[in-house]
Amino acid sequence: VNIIQLQPDEAMPAFDSGAIDAWSIWEPFLSLKTIKGDAAILVDGEQIDKYSPGFTLVRSQFAEQYPDEVIRFLKVYDKAVKWQKTHKKEAVEAYAKIKNLDKEVVENVLNNTEPLNEPVTDRIIQTQQETADFQYKLK
Repeated sequence: VNIIQLQPDEAMPAFDSGAIDAWSIWEPFLSLKTIKGDAAILVDGEQIDKYSPGFTLVRSQFAEQYPDEVIRFLKVYDKAVKWQKTHKKEAVEAYAKIKNLDKEVVENVLNNTEPLNEPVTDRIIQTQQETADFQYKLK
């Protein structure tokens, strides 16, 4: 196995052309390739007990200068997360239209990803550190 680092915009054409045989990737690329392409999932985070959530970041300087805006954003984001969970069909329709993606792909993405808006926990830190250690070991 020869591991190489490619960004999604480089890896997708390489995968499609057969220049690479396997690809470690996240949504929506995972659904695009398994639903509309010629790909199968080898393993996912659940199978190897790795929790890898997405993160919402803010520049420290911005957060310090505009703490009220950060709080307002988090409240709106939380409202959007709750709406998506309770209005899945509408969310699929909206996201498919906005992103110009097939509804089946969007629905699969939503099934595969749990939208969260929660603080970073010790479990998240531990899992992220294990992943970093693994990648460092591989150079």
